[in-house]
Amino acid sequence: MKITFALGISGLVLSLAQVCMGADTLTQVTTAQLDRAIPTRAGSNGCASVADQSECAINDNAAKAITNAMAKYNVKQRGEIVALISLMAYESASWQYNTNHFPGRPGQGTRAMLMYNFIHTYAQALYPDKVAGSSANSESTDVLNGVRGLVLNNNDSFGAAFWYLTTVAKEYHGNANKLRSGNIDDFKAYVEGGVHTTWDDQHYATSSAPETSDVAPETSDTEAETTEPTTTPSGVYQITASQLDAAVPAGKGSGKCTADNSDGCANNEQALVALNNAAQKYGVTERGEVVAMIALMAFESGSWQYNVNEFPGRAGQGTKAMFMYPFIYKYAKALYPDKVQDAWESATDDLTMNNVRAMVLGDDDSFGSAFWYLTTQAPEYHNTGKLKDGDLASFKEYCTSAVGAGWDDDRQKGWEAVNSALSA
Repeated sequence: MKITFALGISGLVLSLAQVCMGADTLTQVTTAQLDRAIPTRAGSNGCASVADQSECAINDNAAKAITNAMAKYNVKQRGEIVALISLMAYESASWQYNTNHFPGRPGQGTRAMLMYNFIHTYAQALYPDKVAGSSANSESTDVLNGVRGLVLNNNDSFGAAFWYLTTVAKEYHGNANKLRSGNIDDFKAYVEGGVHTTWDDQHYATSSAPETSDVAPETSDTEAETTEPTTTPSGVYQITASQLDAAVPAGKGSGKCTADNSDGCANNEQALVALNNAAQKYGVTERGEVVAMIALMAFESGSWQYNVNEFPGRAGQGTKAMFMYPFIYKYAKALYPDKVQDAWESATDDLTMNNVRAMVLGDDDSFGSAFWYLTTQAPEYHNTGKLKDGDLASFKEYCTSAVGAGWDDDRQKGWEAVNSALSA
């Protein structure tokens, strides 16, 4: 896929290289570095300008996944890391796409836009018990896309280029004469000789990259305050950063997100934007309803830690509201009617259910799920006074009757914390 974007790849290479100047080996790539290299995906609103955000990733998520891939595939050389980030940023249009859209080739995807023969090999290497069939493109579209779906999560998708370098084009890995730091000719040789794609001077030409030599180091303080977005929607009940930090203290700073669970985990800064977007999108104006939605999702997701069911690992279950698959299907169908097939409603195989679920795991969709459910599946509780402001009994009734969930002390404590915080 060849897409021109404002920052030429050579400029991106120089941008990241300047940030990292001073060492030929790296152990991590930071969000600040990617923000300078790929400014269009900076901040929690980095995908806001993208019409279809279902595949888009912001730099914070990319940095975590790239750092994980560096460790997993033992890629430490700055020249190699710069090359792989540059390649993926180009192929995915700065993290906008995770699957091939032009012309829409079945089975092609990840941030590296691997063709299906490599997708199959990659998925089989990661999930040997789940991948069967042939690597040939003659397989049905459902099979091609199903296998691809296994490796579209953040860690696998951003890890694709690292896997390719170290297994398929391994002669370029750890070679002192290839992919040298700051050497664009080496990068061009890798694109043409290692990846076997064409070099385009328009796309890879040196451009005026933002100055990056003065990037401040990122803070590792997990108790850092959540920052307010520069703008917030109007006309509905809006929560503030300080309120959310008080309501869900485990989500402050980096939250519960670590290198081991970065895929799907979110902190309060991400949650704040998505929650306010959802309140506006679904017209939720009552404080009692907003409190209920936040309390419900914070409980179900372990304070934003999980985006899919981990215990017991139920296929198709997910979002911050932990929808079971029948509601995942309805939600995805409502948001993406052209992408969700009618036949998938009765799906029972893990691949199909997980692929449908993956469509609604972006921050806005995932945090928006509870608001969608309230306004479409339980409308009798929306704008009717049934979720009374500050009334625990109303929330308990909603959980047990409308959602069909159980009730325990932890749900109560969660609601009490959110209700108290949003009263401040």
